[in-house]
Amino acid sequence: KDSEKDSEEEVSQDEEMETGEEDQSEDVEGKDSEKDSEKDSEEEVSQDEEMETGEEDQSEDVEGKDSEKDSEKDSEKESEKESEASEDVGNLQLAWEVLELARNIYSKKEAKEDRLKLAQIYLNLGEVGLETEKYEQAAEDFMSCLKIQQELLAAEDRLLAESHYQLGLAYSLGKDYDKSIEYYRNSHNVIKSRIG
Repeated sequence: KDSEKDSEEEVSQDEEMETGEEDQSEDVEGKDSEKDSEKDSEEEVSQDEEMETGEEDQSEDVEGKDSEKDSEKDSEKESEKESEASEDVGNLQLAWEVLELARNIYSKKEAKEDRLKLAQIYLNLGEVGLETEKYEQAAEDFMSCLKIQQELLAAEDRLLAESHYQLGLAYSLGKDYDKSIEYYRNSHNVIKSRIG
C-alpha cells in the first residue's frame, strides 16, 4: 500500500507539477501576449507618429525646396537680365565701333551711292545713340544724315521723311519739344508732298 500511495503521490505530484507548469506557462504566455500586444500597439503609435512627422518633414522639405527653387529662379532671372543688359551694351558698343569704321571709310568717297551709304551709316549711328540714351549725339548723327540726303535726294523722298522723324524722336527724348515738333511736322510735310 505504501508503494501504491507513493506512486499515487508521485503521479499526483507529477500532475500538479505539470498543471503548475501549464498554469505558469499559461501565465507566461498570457503575459507574453499582453506584452506583445502592448509592443504592437506602441509600435503602431510610433509608426503613426513617424508617418505624421515624416509628412510634416516632407511638407517642410517640399516648402523649403520650393522656396529654394523660387530663390534660384529669381537669381537666375536676375543674372539673365544682367547678362542680357551687358550683352546689349556689348552689342551696341560693337555696332557703334563697326559703324564708326564704316563712316571713316565712306566719308572719303565722293560717288553718289557712297554718299547715300554714308547717310545711312549716320542714320544707324543715330539709332545706336537713341538706344544708349545719348540723345544729343543721336540728333547730331541724324542731322548729318539729313544734310547728305537733302543734297542728293528729291524733296519728297521717303528717306528724308524718315530722317526728319528720327530727328524729332531724338529731340523729344532729349526733352527739346519745340525742335521735336518742328521735325515731326517736316516729316509729315514730306509724306504729304509725296502723296499728293
